[in-house]
Amino acid sequence: MMIMKIAGHVLRRRHRTWGSIRLVHQRLLASFDFDHTILNGDCYETIESFLDPRYNRDELHSLKAQFGWMTYIECLLGILQEQGVRVEEITESVRKLRTMPGMECLLRRLEKRPETDLCIISDANSYFIRQCLEANDLSDIFPPSRIFTNTANVLENGKLQLAPYEEQSHCDRCPANLCKGGIMSALMQCDQPQQSYDRIVYCGDGCNDLCPMLQLRPQDFACIRHGEELHDRLSVHGGEIQAHVLIWRDGDDLQQQLEKAGCFESTFTSTSSSSLSTSSSSSLL
Repeated sequence: MMIMKIAGHVLRRRHRTWGSIRLVHQRLLASFDFDHTILNGDCYETIESFLDPRYNRDELHSLKAQFGWMTYIECLLGILQEQGVRVEEITESVRKLRTMPGMECLLRRLEKRPETDLCIISDANSYFIRQCLEANDLSDIFPPSRIFTNTANVLENGKLQLAPYEEQSHCDRCPANLCKGGIMSALMQCDQPQQSYDRIVYCGDGCNDLCPMLQLRPQDFACIRHGEELHDRLSVHGGEIQAHVLIWRDGDDLQQQLEKAGCFESTFTSTSSSSLSTSSSSSLL
């Protein structure tokens, strides 16, 4: 079902023809983690600031290692509710988070590029992501069908209810509630060659972003944020990644590196009878 949902948003290849010259736009998938990647901050770190200072945070954090990410989040939200923290207060704090410097410009440029699909693959939740995108005027770039994350909704009693994206046991690199590599693999699968992606870009910061990067091909780009968790462990895992590795500091830096790598280019092809051959390339934007 997930593959069908993803395939339903594949665009058809578009081209313009001038005599025997045709401008072909290579199909590009630009995929992003959310916290510390699109967002210059972390939704859950923000709401953790509501915890009573007397509460033992080390004990709370130990739940991640013992029982997993979802248990930790559900426990955190439960404690905040017991403290009387309203979901409106949590929502307001999340909406104050801003995007990474230069990231909005990069996303807008990618959005305007023909034959480009954008998506978010995140272990946050749909409610927080929607609120942040709306507050930063980015909702139009990422409709709900292009956000792959845990489900969250506000109930009538004011409680924020979470549900895992999936329950998986095939990948020990990822938590049971979400395998980013599995989502990336599904996005890459396509029965029709003309609808497959010529290049894929994945941008992330944490060790849970390694799994989708391992799915990438030699022509793709694994974009790792400088100074964050995955960058610090690159000496251990770097050899496992087949894609080109780009280390970026902010959205402006990432845009410059992607442009230098040719991700914004279109390709001119000359036609002779039924055959095509590449003659030159040109910057699209």
